[in-house]
Amino acid sequence: TGLGLHIIRRYLDILNGDIEIESTLNKGTRFYLSIPDHL
Repeated sequence: TGLGLHIIRRYLDILNGDIEIESTLNKGTRFYLSIPDHL
């Protein structure tokens, strides 16, 4: 949902992470989360 994405985005901002979204018509959407391993 939009709210869920907002929460994840804020969390990734705190962790210096990133999110990529890839959407394909009639196939769905993929979410790629990157989080630094030096936590």
